[in-house]
Amino acid sequence: QALKLDLGLEGAAFLALKAKVPVLPVGIAGTWDAPARWRSLRRAPVDIHIGEVMQPLQPPAGVDKKDALDWGTQEIMSRIAALLPEQLRGSF
Repeated sequence: QALKLDLGLEGAAFLALKAKVPVLPVGIAGTWDAPARWRSLRRAPVDIHIGEVMQPLQPPAGVDKKDALDWGTQEIMSRIAALLPEQLRGSF
């Protein structure tokens, strides 16, 4: 099954909501062509941007578990997207 690259996966939100812990958003750019460059012994520029720590996720009142997971995923992905160049943000 192919991953949809402009959608977030729910694992980080699931763990953050379940454990009630802060989240550290990290945006990484430049990894798509890195393996090909490494095979030809060339350096691949990879940019890593670390955002501010997000306080433990607290979904809005009245939101059920599934919607809370979607909400948390969107919150995390929005923070990560803000750390990336505009052309890599996808739908965020």
